[in-house]
Order: sequence, then structure tokens, then C-alpha cells
Amino acid sequence: MSDYGYVAERARSAFSAVARSAQALARNPQSSAAQLNYASRKKLADQSQEELLRLAEINNIEVCNYRLISFDDFQFPLADVSRSCLNYQLLFSQVHDSVRNGPKNNALIGDEAYAESTLQIAYTYAGSLGIVMLAQSQRSFFEGSLDPSINALFDVVNVKSRSDVQRVVERLGNSVIKRVRDWSAINSQGGFSIDLRWKRSDGANLGGVFEKKDFDLIVDMIGEISDESRDHIRVVGTLVGIDLKSGTFHISSELVPDIRGTLQEEFPRDDSVEVGVNYDCDIIVIEKVRYATGVSEVRFELKRLTAIST
Repeated sequence: MSDYGYVAERARSAFSAVARSAQALARNPQSSAAQLNYASRKKLADQSQEELLRLAEINNIEVCNYRLISFDDFQFPLADVSRSCLNYQLLFSQVHDSVRNGPKNNALIGDEAYAESTLQIAYTYAGSLGIVMLAQSQRSFFEGSLDPSINALFDVVNVKSRSDVQRVVERLGNSVIKRVRDWSAINSQGGFSIDLRWKRSDGANLGGVFEKKDFDLIVDMIGEISDESRDHIRVVGTLVGIDLKSGTFHISSELVPDIRGTLQEEFPRDDSVEVGVNYDCDIIVIEKVRYATGVSEVRFELKRLTAIST
């Protein structure tokens, strides 16, 4: 076992001993022996943690401290805790994939990006429910391989407005926004705040406490936001049907067999349009992507018809 592995195992055992002595102290708070035992175990655990952080810097290992804070009588249902941790891993890997390979609209994570961003549990500790996780990185002269992803992660989880969300989408893609909403929804439903901190191998400390109300805001805000794009296309096709009163149309062509949609306001409402005739069709394609689901909705608006002479 490497020096680092040995220290990680020692820290795991030390914090486990702290938890046991804390339980003994809670059962008998007036006991001097229980108080001394807890104090000595806590000191040993703190020393093990300091040694772990020192060796993490030497071995280019990034340390993530993920502490769940529950306000429901300190209840930590396994399903909620596991989903919170899993969705956090998926969020971090999605961010790393987008930083590494460019923005994505689908929530698929590349195998290499996932392997590079996989977090390993080092140990847990008391104080609500704390989990210390590790990620191996490669450090060049300028920065570590995970530094940009860790920085981007905090940009994502700190979104507070529509403009913040749109900046993240432009930089990292819709997939990251969907992931941060999924993670926020799990924590909101579980009644958790999260104390999220990273100790990078260059010595930098990042993070803070994200309260349940912050997760509530992210869930509601992203659920209401969508991105809309408009494109202009020209299609030569047959007018299958049109209803000037309801403002709907149906066009068929060789390239696009079936186009149904609505008429734009400026479309002329007269009787000069004939069904079954070929037209040069001026159509606006409107695509709306909902950030919360990543689902695209496409609709068509007919702007103009120009008859094609036989």
C-alpha cells in the first residue's frame, strides 16, 4: 500500500472511531472517560486529515468535501442520500465532459471524461453527514487537469438568474443545466443543504454552503426557462390543405413529406390560394428547447406562398 493509501485508510479508521466515541459520549455526557476518549480520538482524526491533505497535494489528488445538512430532525434516508451523491457525480462528470470536449445538448457523458472525473470515497465523518471524496488529476506547470472543471462546477451551481443560466448554456451546453437542476431537485426534495468544498492539489480552497432555498430557486428558475431559435427555409411543395379562418396549413414535398403549422399574421387572407397546387413556400422554423428536460419542440409558421407555373 502506498503512503497515501495508508494515510487514507488511517483517516477512515480514525473518523469511524470518532463517530463511535461521539455516540458513547451522547449516551453518557457526564462521563469524564467518555469526554477524554472523544477528545483524543478527534485529535487523532484531525491529524490524519491534515496528513491526508498534505499527501494529496504531493500526489496531485483533488479533495472534495461533501457534507449533507438535514433540517428534518437530522434524518438521512438512504435513497435521498444516495441520489444526492449520484447526481452530484453525474453533474461533475457532465461539467468535466463539456470543459474537455465542448458544449453538449444531450446528457451523455463520454467514457474518458467520466473515468477522469470519477470520485472515490475516502471516509465519512460526523457533523450532519460528511463525505470526503478524492479525484486523481494530472498537474502541469500551469494547472491541474481537473482545475478548469472544478472552477466551472462552481459557476454552474451558483446560477441565480436567467442570464446566469444562458451564460452556462453558451459555454457548457444544455446538458449541464439539466444536470444541475436534477441535483438541485433531489436535494430540495430531501430537505438538504449541501456544504460543498474542494481542496485542490495546488492548495486552492473553493466552495461554501448551498442552502435548500438555493436549490428551490434553481429548480423553479430552470423549469421556467427555455431557449428559442428561429430559422428561415424555402421548400417547394404541394399545398395539401389550408384553413384561413383557423390559420393552419399542411404542405407536402419530396424532401419534407409532411409540414403542418400556423399562418403568420402577415400571410394574405384571400381566396387566391389553391389546394393541390405546387408552391415555393417561405417557412419559419421555430425550435424551443426546455432546459429542465432538454426536450426540443419544433413548430412551423408559413410566411408566404409563391405559385410555381407549370
